[in-house]
Amino acid sequence: MECQPSQPHPSEGCRFDFGKGTIIKRIIVALILVVAACGGNDGSAGNSDDTASGTNDTEASTGGSETESTDSGSSDSDADSESEAEGDGTRIFVSTGIGIDIVDLVAEDREVFADGYDSAYGLTVAQGQLWFSDAANSLVSIDASSGDEQGKVALPGQFAGLEVTDEMAWVIAGFIGADSQLVGVERDGMVVRGAALPPEFSYYSLVAAAGDDVWVEGGDVDSSTTVRKVDPASVTVGEPVDTGVIADSMVVGSGALWVGGTKPMSPDGTTGPLSAIAKLDPSTGAVLDLFEIGGFGDGEVVLEVAFGYLWATQGLDAVLIKFDPASGEELDRVEVGTGAAGIPYPILLTSDAIWVVNSTDSQALSFDPETMEFVSGISLPVFAGAFAFVP
Repeated sequence: MECQPSQPHPSEGCRFDFGKGTIIKRIIVALILVVAACGGNDGSAGNSDDTASGTNDTEASTGGSETESTDSGSSDSDADSESEAEGDGTRIFVSTGIGIDIVDLVAEDREVFADGYDSAYGLTVAQGQLWFSDAANSLVSIDASSGDEQGKVALPGQFAGLEVTDEMAWVIAGFIGADSQLVGVERDGMVVRGAALPPEFSYYSLVAAAGDDVWVEGGDVDSSTTVRKVDPASVTVGEPVDTGVIADSMVVGSGALWVGGTKPMSPDGTTGPLSAIAKLDPSTGAVLDLFEIGGFGDGEVVLEVAFGYLWATQGLDAVLIKFDPASGEELDRVEVGTGAAGIPYPILLTSDAIWVVNSTDSQALSFDPETMEFVSGISLPVFAGAFAFVP
């Protein structure tokens, strides 16, 4: 059932029983999977370990992004919302360890959606397809409506982030800090177009893309604030561009590349690290703006572009912030509960709401994108550490 919006941060009630018998086995397996995934995935949007990727792992990965669970575009039009809105917030995809189920949060039941996928994680809905990685380190795409497999391709390492465009799936694969690389997969046929290895002693940790504007974060042993443009045709990475921000997440939308994270301490130590967002030209990487958003650094800033606005969560301050993407002006902010985006989870979208996962209370809270009023809260199954909304 849905919590009633009388309390902005519901913390009790709305618990549900998903059945007995074989479901117990699924829950146990999934709990083991979630614990394991937390050690191997940074959970950013665009990167999304359902997290949702950014970062994507929504999942609310949704690859993010975890990317996160949407595909960000570069159009300024409100019609496409710069992101692919999903579902109505009543049904979610969850990994069971032996497949993927759909949990109906209103009817308080569940059904098998796709079986035969061992330890599926990084669930991301983009371009009408459900994307994830399995225990064999394969990237899998299945139709988000029918469950029919669309394709599968082996990755050179553990899945760590995803961004999907009209033609390509861009994957960060390999352990962050060790052997990570950017892999470009053609959606038509699920063929690897190429892979970009970072320079020696460096790594890639985030990817953001819309059309031919593809960017990775990292790959620089001398600086932690750089991003690099990717040539999508050759899957080669350009020279580093300094953003002034140590990135927690990245997204392309509303005519810009947005990098959210920490503005480092000043060299003289007079100014401490602060949460900030950098706005870059998505074609050239020129820094157009850099603004502080309040809160201390290392608070896990997660970004999304949707409904004509730029959105950010700041984990330590537990807030959702709404910006005018043209001016960078803060339009509104609302508290979203202790620990929100602290893992971090990506910002999630449904057809008419912005959703933020409160990781402390295992809840997802939704807000009206225009008024910022609290709409509803749903208590998540404990094993839904990685989930995506069903279209």
